[in-house]
Amino acid sequence: MVQSAACANTSRYNLRKQPFRFFTPSMSTPLPASPSATQPAEPVASPPARLPSVSVVIPAYRAAATIAAAVASVLAQTAPAQEIIVVDDGGDDALVDALAPFSTQVTLLRKPNGGAASARNLGISTARGELVAFLDADDTWEPHKLTRQLEVLQAHPEVGMVGAHLYLQQPGQARSLDPDIDPTLFDRVLKADEGQTFHIAAMFWTGTVVVRRERLGEDRFDEALSTAEDRDLWFRLLCKAPAYLLGEALATCVLMPGSLSRTQVDRDMTNLLLIIDRHHEAMGEAEYERAKARAHLRWMAQLRAQGRGSETLALAWAAWRHAPSVRGVARLGRAALSALGPVARTTGETKKLHIEEVRSLEALRALAPEWHALYAACPQATVSTSWEWLFTWWEVFGAGRELKVLLARDAGKLVGIAPLLQRRVPGVGGVGHVRRLELLANGEPEADEIHTEYLDLLIEPGREAEVSKAMWDAISRWTHWDELRMLSVPSGSRMRMHFRDAAACPRTRVRDRQRPQAVVIPLAATPAAFMAAQGRKMREDLRRHKRMLEQSGPLRVERAATLEDLRRLFPTFIALHQALWTSRGEPGCFASAAFTLFHEKVSERLFATGQTHLHILYVGDKPLAARYGFNRGSRMFEYQSGNDPTFDPRISVGLVSMLLCMEDAIERGMTEYDMGEGTRPYKLRWTHELRTTHTLEISRRNARMAWADTVELITQVARRWRRKNAVAAVPTPPPPAA
Repeated sequence: MVQSAACANTSRYNLRKQPFRFFTPSMSTPLPASPSATQPAEPVASPPARLPSVSVVIPAYRAAATIAAAVASVLAQTAPAQEIIVVDDGGDDALVDALAPFSTQVTLLRKPNGGAASARNLGISTARGELVAFLDADDTWEPHKLTRQLEVLQAHPEVGMVGAHLYLQQPGQARSLDPDIDPTLFDRVLKADEGQTFHIAAMFWTGTVVVRRERLGEDRFDEALSTAEDRDLWFRLLCKAPAYLLGEALATCVLMPGSLSRTQVDRDMTNLLLIIDRHHEAMGEAEYERAKARAHLRWMAQLRAQGRGSETLALAWAAWRHAPSVRGVARLGRAALSALGPVARTTGETKKLHIEEVRSLEALRALAPEWHALYAACPQATVSTSWEWLFTWWEVFGAGRELKVLLARDAGKLVGIAPLLQRRVPGVGGVGHVRRLELLANGEPEADEIHTEYLDLLIEPGREAEVSKAMWDAISRWTHWDELRMLSVPSGSRMRMHFRDAAACPRTRVRDRQRPQAVVIPLAATPAAFMAAQGRKMREDLRRHKRMLEQSGPLRVERAATLEDLRRLFPTFIALHQALWTSRGEPGCFASAAFTLFHEKVSERLFATGQTHLHILYVGDKPLAARYGFNRGSRMFEYQSGNDPTFDPRISVGLVSMLLCMEDAIERGMTEYDMGEGTRPYKLRWTHELRTTHTLEISRRNARMAWADTVELITQVARRWRRKNAVAAVPTPPPPAA
């Protein structure tokens, strides 16, 4: 997993690092007496096997009051750790003073605030031990914790992860054993093929976990999850190797006020349900349904404990839908009675931002200067969040939709934009309709589809949490919508996490689905270095096709350098694109008048801000290939291309034109060539990276969406019934003749 930008700016603080050493068991065995000449020498026992080295990662955020106790509990281990890494996740300088007594024994890393997941990931990337152990800054270990776990790892080399039972403690009170851990899982090797993989993974509390570095591999905590990211990682690790859960309590979890997973029940349970959906295929249908039902029941129990029983009806219905039972019907009845009572509202304290709506094309046009300023302040924003792209899209495709762009202002300054629209889409099964909110620039008719990628909200960096919450609060007060859908949101979007967290409550259902991965080609400092980074076969093909092409005439690439160039070359690009697709029996994108109009307008508007690129490859005076796209900062996006289908089929004109376009991008200081979603073979031939995008869906638990759930349930049952009967209908082949 690639670390977030927040992790990139880290610094090692001035605490002197303890020398890295391997652990040697503390066994004091008397040395045998020297054998005399008259006595036979006894065999000398083999020295004990060296135990693996341990690195301990402790994320800390404003933890100066508790960090000393956590570190002291690690230093008190009977099997000492070789490395203690404390990651200050954007806290305050008081942490340095708190760690001063351990200055020779602790490595302190500092980074901007990004959450516990990003802090732990930074610690993992720094750790040098063969084992990685985790501890939170407000919790402690028992002195023999590592000893017990090292014994398990030695006895069971197949085990990749070891956890343990734990104590819970309210600050200043006596501690007690955690009642929520399943005792049937204690003291045995646990495997992923037992039909309860997610249930097992949920029993591993992070403060007790020790992981083999080799089993961890490239797996990391998901930084897009504000809570439950540990359960996601433990599930993935459990699918790779068996685990072990000690029944002895080896750590104390201090239930500090303000912990996200303990105070933000809605957020924690929403994230848990997202993780279950993410691993649906790995779990299998039966375990998936059980896990969903358990999660909704747990959410209900926690709401009742907080006096919010009136909010449990939708959760009771969801639990019954995933695990129908007579008991579930009774539970629905109790939840329905509770719903008649007063609703307990929970609100967080947030800074008041002014939210306003843009509802007309004229108002959207007038917003351009402020939009440009905010766009310039957001270096991670892509072209598809620019005013030019979204305004042009609304101009061409806005008919039949309602514009609902949200603006967030702080003392008049624009700090956030949610470019939304609303439309009606057919309901599930063709019955009724669904009132859908969605981001601008998607939902065109299929024949005109623009297929915009990397959509997002535009928010001033560092203010994603408060702006997302303020915008969601405004949206939640709107009454006439059923679902909010955001397509192709980048995996690294901080808005995605904060907006999802703000929407978490029993009255909504949140889904976060991964889309086809995007292929990004890293560019080098020079064309020669870029060519050297490609595979041997790719280098040979590039040189061969370019050489064959040069034999047909001198090669020349023309890039649109002026607006006049763009207007002159654009028809050539369209002609090449259409010729390629019509030769394959397809209409081609530019057969659509709306598609053509959009790109004629947006290419010129973005060219004025230096964000459009168009390259035409010529052999002599004959145009053979074109590549069209956009660029922002050091990143070039390829959007469409075209080739002359009548040229020598032995020569890959497209491959050569891509190479020449990338070389031009390198000369202009670009570092990435983004080929967009879809892992098509011609993209994967290049040395590349894969990046994910997501579809974020937030739906209300109302009558329309309940009907959609019912139809979905009936469809799933029918599908399973057909599959079961299809398997039963397959005749058993006769035994082979003797």
